[in-house]
Amino acid sequence: IVASTIPSYIFNTDVVGTITSSLGFSTSSSSVVGDNTITFTTLTETTYSGVSVTVTDSSSAYSNATSIIIPDFTIDMISPIATLTYNVNSSGSGKSNYKAGDSLLITATFNEDMAVTPLPQITITGLGSVIDQDMVRVSATEYTYTYIIPSGDGAELITFGVGTDIAGNVLAESPANDNSISVDNTPPTMTITSSTAGVTTGSTTNDINIVLVFTPNKNLNNFTVNDITVSNGSLSNFTENQNDYSATFTPSVDGLCNIHTAIASFSDAAGNANTVASNTFQWTYDRTVPNLGTLVSIVSNNATTTLAKPMD
Repeated sequence: IVASTIPSYIFNTDVVGTITSSLGFSTSSSSVVGDNTITFTTLTETTYSGVSVTVTDSSSAYSNATSIIIPDFTIDMISPIATLTYNVNSSGSGKSNYKAGDSLLITATFNEDMAVTPLPQITITGLGSVIDQDMVRVSATEYTYTYIIPSGDGAELITFGVGTDIAGNVLAESPANDNSISVDNTPPTMTITSSTAGVTTGSTTNDINIVLVFTPNKNLNNFTVNDITVSNGSLSNFTENQNDYSATFTPSVDGLCNIHTAIASFSDAAGNANTVASNTFQWTYDRTVPNLGTLVSIVSNNATTTLAKPMD
């Protein structure tokens, strides 16, 4: 396999004569004793078989001719390129949500034979810095590299450094598919509010129940109603919405009600657990009807008036 559309072939002859070939060539048609080079005219990218080179002895009255058959060869001018896949023994998946310490196995599947030396090399830039590191050969077309995810938040860009195919074509720097992964090491947080009219944290109302809204700062992986701590009441109708969660809170008795999420009660898609508790939503439930007292009679000017008397 050669990476040239004008390949050359060196052959040896012990006579001076005329060179001919089954393919067109641009070099001299006269041979010399010893090594001779024949350079073919521009060829297309394909495999060539049975190409002959003939030398005819010009000093012989009988024009003796000797031919050789060049071994089959392939013209390959295409730079190799790879498709990346990611497998990780962690919380990440696909190309996103990796966190510090994850061991990411990057597999590069090439479109042609790469069983050459030096090995294909990989470069990763962004949060970390891996410059032209050798990959591990799995097969002629498949290579892997294990990358430990660094700390920080952001994107890691994966490209290729040194590498050629068996024809000598240089490895394309960019993979055939999206070559960036996202790293997320930031713990999630939660804010609790209410969508019931007139109800805010610290307020007192006589609503039979209220709707609470739980708003995280990022997508969560496993937030459920069991991750919420309440006092003096219970939750029902827990629902996940597009960007938040909601639940109906029903108080048990009159008095103060507290709702919050504790530390390490939920995690994001990368597996980062919350490291701080949410705000504590406090609401006082009051359904007690005020007592107006009993009635007494007072006689004045022969008239009777009924007044309210406070209870003892």
